[in-house]
Amino acid sequence: MSHRAHRAARRWGAGLFVGMLLSATMALMGGTVAAADTAPGSAFPPLPTYSASPATWRSWAHAQGNVIRAVPWTAYMSAHGCSVSSLAFEQTPTPSGLGNIPPGVEMTSVSMVARCASSTTDFSSQQRTSSPSASTSETCGGISGPGTACVGPATVNGNPNYMFASYEYQGGSSATGYVELGNVGISPPSCSPGSEVASSPVKTLSPGATGILFWGPRSISTTWSSTWWEGSTSPYTDWGSVCGVY
Repeated sequence: MSHRAHRAARRWGAGLFVGMLLSATMALMGGTVAAADTAPGSAFPPLPTYSASPATWRSWAHAQGNVIRAVPWTAYMSAHGCSVSSLAFEQTPTPSGLGNIPPGVEMTSVSMVARCASSTTDFSSQQRTSSPSASTSETCGGISGPGTACVGPATVNGNPNYMFASYEYQGGSSATGYVELGNVGISPPSCSPGSEVASSPVKTLSPGATGILFWGPRSISTTWSSTWWEGSTSPYTDWGSVCGVY
């Protein structure tokens, strides 16, 4: 369920596709990145053509969800120094601007509440770099709310086509809200939430707890954002975003 529908007049019906080709300014990567070491069954299905029928896209989205649901997420997080206390699968209709994925496709993401050894855990298999535009490691930073938000690519079971967004709460008492992965577009004037790509359920974070979500496949190079929206019901308060180009 998309939270964005509660904050703005944006309604995307399941299977409702806006049948116009995307702007030529969007830098397509020509499909998902191949990975020679991808575990069997962990690769995302090949993307249909943009103009494929709604039934074809629904079938693809079902297969995409199966890939995400099949991942042993608790073990994956444990291998990255994180202990998971809750886990949920969500479906969010895609916005416009996701390359060759049309708007309105109900795609699956996984979200968790976890405690990690580091607030800037790197889920990429690549070596960390100081440049967020180098597309090899996450971008992290403080936001207006007390804590650290991160966004970046993740490699899961050898599949490098995931994106993740997270927020570790570092204040007192607790914070109630949700984390959102957004697409801000090519060369935005500033970092903002952008268009909602995936979001977690509303959760309460105690100090040191992290809300995190994983989504894929990433098939375009764009500016991605991680935002924490504070509140138990709409209207939610934007506690700030971090952005990175991947």
